Amino acid sequence: MFSSVPYKSIIYESNPVTEFIQALAKGFTPFSNTIHVGHETKVLKVLEDQLFIGLKNGEVVVYDLTVSVILKKFKTNENKLFSMDIDKNNSLILTIGESGQIKYFDYEGKMIKNIQSNHKNTVKNMLIFDGCLYLTDIDGFLSYRKDDKGKIIKGHDNKITCLAKYGKIATGGNDCCIKIWDEDLNLLGEMRSTRFIRKICFLGEKVLVSAGKKSLFCAWDVEKYEILREIQSEENWIRSISASNCSEYIISGTNDACVRYWHFDSKSGEAFESFVAHDGAVTSILANPSGSLIFTASKDRTVKVWQTCREVKVNTKLLGHTDTITCLSLTDDDLFLYSAGADTNIIKWDLKTHSISKTIKGHEQTITGLAQLEEKLISVSEDRNIIIWKNDLLYKKSRLSEYLLSVCISSNYIFAGGRGGSIYIFDKNLQLIKELTGHFNSVSSLVTGCNMLFSASYDRTIKTWNLDSFELAYTIKAHSSAIKKLCFVSQDNKLMSVSCDKTLRVWFEGDPPLEICLKEHDYQINAISLNSNGWYTFTGDSKGIVNIWCNQELVKLGKIDLGEPVHDIVSLKTDPLCLIASGNKIYMISDLFAENQLMTIPNKQSFLYLLYLSSLLKGKSINFKQPFRDYIVVPLRINLLHIMAFANDFQGIREAMKNEVKFFSSSGENPLRIALDQGSFQCVDAILKYIPIYSKKGSPFIFKSIENEFIELFSLNLKNLPTLLNEAFPIVKSKHLPNFGVIKCTTVITSETINIVPDSFGLKEGAKDAIEFHGCVFRLPLNIGSKDCNSLLRHVLKCENPEVFDQILVQKMLEYLMRCAYKYLVLMSILNFCSIVLLFLYFSYFKEYLSFTVFIMVVNGFYFINEVLQMVQSWEYYSADFWNIIDGLRIFCTFYSVCAILSGSSENTITNLTSLTMLFNMIRFISLFRLFEGTRYMIRMIFEVVSDISSFLLVLLMTTLTITISFYFANNQKSDFETIFLQSYLMNFGQIDLTNYQDNIFIKSLFFFALFLNPLVMMNLLIATMGDTFSRIQATLVISNYKEIASLVLEVSSFMLWKRNKNDKVYLQCCTKKEASTFTGSLSMKMKKMKLDVDKLLQISNENSAKLDKIIEFLSK
Repeated sequence: MFSSVPYKSIIYESNPVTEFIQALAKGFTPFSNTIHVGHETKVLKVLEDQLFIGLKNGEVVVYDLTVSVILKKFKTNENKLFSMDIDKNNSLILTIGESGQIKYFDYEGKMIKNIQSNHKNTVKNMLIFDGCLYLTDIDGFLSYRKDDKGKIIKGHDNKITCLAKYGKIATGGNDCCIKIWDEDLNLLGEMRSTRFIRKICFLGEKVLVSAGKKSLFCAWDVEKYEILREIQSEENWIRSISASNCSEYIISGTNDACVRYWHFDSKSGEAFESFVAHDGAVTSILANPSGSLIFTASKDRTVKVWQTCREVKVNTKLLGHTDTITCLSLTDDDLFLYSAGADTNIIKWDLKTHSISKTIKGHEQTITGLAQLEEKLISVSEDRNIIIWKNDLLYKKSRLSEYLLSVCISSNYIFAGGRGGSIYIFDKNLQLIKELTGHFNSVSSLVTGCNMLFSASYDRTIKTWNLDSFELAYTIKAHSSAIKKLCFVSQDNKLMSVSCDKTLRVWFEGDPPLEICLKEHDYQINAISLNSNGWYTFTGDSKGIVNIWCNQELVKLGKIDLGEPVHDIVSLKTDPLCLIASGNKIYMISDLFAENQLMTIPNKQSFLYLLYLSSLLKGKSINFKQPFRDYIVVPLRINLLHIMAFANDFQGIREAMKNEVKFFSSSGENPLRIALDQGSFQCVDAILKYIPIYSKKGSPFIFKSIENEFIELFSLNLKNLPTLLNEAFPIVKSKHLPNFGVIKCTTVITSETINIVPDSFGLKEGAKDAIEFHGCVFRLPLNIGSKDCNSLLRHVLKCENPEVFDQILVQKMLEYLMRCAYKYLVLMSILNFCSIVLLFLYFSYFKEYLSFTVFIMVVNGFYFINEVLQMVQSWEYYSADFWNIIDGLRIFCTFYSVCAILSGSSENTITNLTSLTMLFNMIRFISLFRLFEGTRYMIRMIFEVVSDISSFLLVLLMTTLTITISFYFANNQKSDFETIFLQSYLMNFGQIDLTNYQDNIFIKSLFFFALFLNPLVMMNLLIATMGDTFSRIQATLVISNYKEIASLVLEVSSFMLWKRNKNDKVYLQCCTKKEASTFTGSLSMKMKKMKLDVDKLLQISNENSAKLDKIIEFLSK
C-alpha cells in the first residue's frame, strides 16, 4: 500500500504506536506497480484478476494482477485504437479502431470474428451492457446491437465524447448535453451544462458526475434530471474520471500528472486528497470493483497499479441447511464447525475445505443449542431431548418433560435450560443430578465462569448460581425485555447480555453487580461472541447488523451489514475468522481487527487516510475530514485523535472530538497519554473538555482508560481539569442504594470494585438524614507509602488552580489519605517531642554521660537515614520543601553540638551550637501543628508571608544599610559600625535612641529622614503587604488546607519503604448528607473567587480611568 511505513516489523517492537507515527511523519508514498507498455494508453478495463490495456497504436496488453506480469500482448491490426470493452459472459475482448470494424478476440489474442459497424462516421466509444453492444460516433449517432437485432438513432447534435452505464445508459457530448437512455435507447431524460462534456461516470445508482472543459465538475440527479452541485476548480484540465468503490468519491486524472480524489459531500470545492502519479498527464483512470486497486495511464507511456487498501480473505458462505440456523459450535482444534437449526439437522463442516463433512440426524424438532464436551457434542431441542454425540454418532440420550432451549458445560456438569424456567444439571453420563428452579419463563442462555453458573431468561432476569452448592447467589433484573444470549469474559470477570430491548449490557462483579448499558442497535439483539484474541465483542441483531465493540473501553468500532437476521456468532481461536449464522447460511467473515497486517477499518481508500495522517504529522494546516471520522489503523488501533495529539493539533482535536471521533487506547497509549508525552498541553486540555461529554454519550469507560494519566494532570494548569474531576466523582443513583440513613459526618472508604455497598459505610438504622453516595469512576493509587501514591501527592502539591481543590474528589481523596496517615503523624509528633526533651536533658544535665551521648547520636542517625532516603527518592521535591531543610539543619547542628562537647570546644561555641540545635528542633515541632485543622492554615500563612515579603526585605535591608552608612560617616566614625547598624535596625521597629543626636543639626535632619523612610514608609508597606497576603490566604483557604494535608501525608509516606512497590489502585467512595454537599466548600469558594475577580476588575477600571484623565488633560492643553 505504501513504501515509507513498514507493516509487520513495526507490530512487534516495544512501542509500536510511537514507531508507526514517527515513520508516518517522515512521509507517505502510495505504493504502485509500474507497467511499461511502450505507447500511450487509450483505454483501461479490468475483469477479476486481469487488467486489459488498449494502446493508441492498436495493441492490446493483458496483465495479470495476481503475479504482476504481462500475460499477452497482441495487435488488432488497427493504426489507431479508439475504444475497447470486455464481454465477460463470452470471455471476449471487443475493439474498434480507425477501420470502423468491431473485432472480437479471445484472451489469448486470437481474433474470433470482425463485424463492420453500421455507423457512417468514426466510432469513438463502445461498451457492453447486458449482452448488448453500444456504439457512439463523432456525428452524434448512438446505436446498439444484440444478436441479429440493432438500432441506430441521432442522439446528440454534435460529437458524442463519452459513454457510461449503471442500470441506465448515459451519453455526453460537445453539445453540452447529457442524455439518459434505457437499454433500448429510449430517451429517459436530459441535462444541459455550460461546457463541453468530456467525461462522465456514475456515482452510485442515482448520481452521475461529469467533467467538462478545463476543470468544471458537475453532479447530476439522474432521477430528477437536474444538477445537484457544480465545482469549479483551479486545477489543470481533467483528462479522465472514475468512480471509487464507495459512492462518496470520484477519482480524476489531470494534465499535471496528479490523481485527485473528490468528495461530493464536502462543502469545500477543493480536492479531498491528491498525489503525483506519473511524469506526464494522466489520460485514463479506473478503479476495480472492490476498490482495492486503481489503475492510471499516462502520456509517459506507463500504466500504474495503485493499492488503495489491503486485500483480505474473500468472505465465504456455507450453504447446506434448508431452514433457519439457530446455533453454532466449534471443535477445540478449530478444524470443524457444527451447525443446527429449524431443519432438525446437525451439519459438521470442514473449515479447511469449506464443505460438509457429515450430516447428523437425531432430533425431531428445532435444535436450540449445541456445546462441546471434550471430543463429544451435546445438543438440545424443542423435542425435549438432550443428546450426547460421540464420533458423530448417538452416544447417550435423555428425554425431559419440557422444551429445551439452551445448554452449556463445566468441567464436571452439563446444564440445560428449559422452556418452563427450570435448569437441569446432568453428569457427564447424562444422569440427572438436580433441577434448579427460579425463573418463571424460558431459560434462553447459560454460561459458566468464576465457579458460577449464569442463567438468562425471557423473564428479563439473570440469575447467578454457586457451582459447589447449586444455591442461588443473587438475581439481577437485567433488561426491559426478553434476554437472548449471555457471554462471560474471563479476562475481566465480566458478564455480557443482549436482549430484545436492543441493548448490550455489561455486568461487573460486585454485590449488586455494576451495570453498563450500550445502545447501538436498532433491532433486537440475538447473538454475542468474543473475537479470537478476546479484545473485541461481536453482537448481531434481527436486521442483520453485526456491531464490533472494543472490550477495554466498551466502544463501538465498526459494523457489518449481512441483510438477514443473525442468530449465532462464534470466532476461531487459531485464525482471525468469524462465523455468523444468518438465515439458513453461515458467513465466514475475516476478523479484520485480529489480522496481523497493518490495514484500516473500514478497509477502503486506506492510502487516502494514511496520506491525510501523514499531512497532519508534517504540520500542514488541514481541516478535519468527516469521512475519516471512524477510520482505525489495525492492529495498532490508531485513529485521528492519536495522530493529532502527537502533532499538537489542538484545534483538530477539538473539531474531531466535537464530531465524536472514537477515543480508545492503542497498545496502552491513548490520545491523552500521547499528548502528555509530547508536552502538548493545549491538546491535553482539549481532550479533558470532551471526556465527560463522551462518558455521557456512549463511552462509559472512558474515564477508566485514562486512570494512568490522572496523576500527571494535577501539576498542569489546565482550564478543564476541575470539570473533569467533578464528572469523575458523580453522585451514584441506583435502586440498590438507600436515600436516607443516620450519618454523623461524611464517610470515605475505598473498594476494589466500582460497586457501592451501603453496608461498608456503617450506616445506622433509621431515616433521619437524606444521604447521597459518590463514587470515583476510575481507580486511584491510595496506598500510603507506595511509589504511585507519592507521585500523586507531589503532583497535587504542584497544583496552583484553586478550583481543583474545590472539587469533592480531591478533597475526599486527601481526607482519606490523611485519615490513613494520622496515626503515623501522631507517632512522629511523639517522637519529635521526646527527641526535644532528650536534647534538653542532655544539654542541661547529662553532657558528661557517654551512654546518653551515644543514645542521642543513635537517634540522630535514625533521622539522618530517613532524610537520605527521602533525598534518594526525589531530590527535586526534597530540596524544595522547607521542612526538609529544617530537618537537615537540626540533624547537622545536633551532630556538631555533640562533637563539640566531646572534643572539649569552648563554652561559647558549645552554647551557640546548643542554641541553634534547640531552635531548629522547636521550629520542626511547630510544623506538627499542621495536624489540626484550626492551626493548619496559619502555618501555610507564615510561608506565604515570608514568600511575599522576600523582595521587600531585600529593599528594607538596603535602606537600613544606607541609613547606617550615613550615620557612620556623619558621626566621624566615632561609633562602631555594628552598633550603628543595630540602632538603625531597631529604629525600624520604634526603638529610638536620641542620645548621640542632640548637638548636630545635620545628624538630626538625617535622623528625621531615616525615621520617615523606614519606620513610616517601609513598615507601613510591610503591613500592607502582609494584609494582602492574609486576604489572599483567606480567599484560598481551601487550597491552603488541602496542600498542607498533602504535605503531611507525603512526609509520612516518604519513610514507608516497605510499601514502595504496593501500587495497587482502588475506587474511592463516600457517603454524605445532601445538604452538606450542597452548601459547603464549593459555594463559599466560588463566592470568594467572585470577590477576587470583582476586585481585579475594579483595579483595572481605576487604572484605565487614571490613564483616560491624563489623556484628557493632555488634549485640553
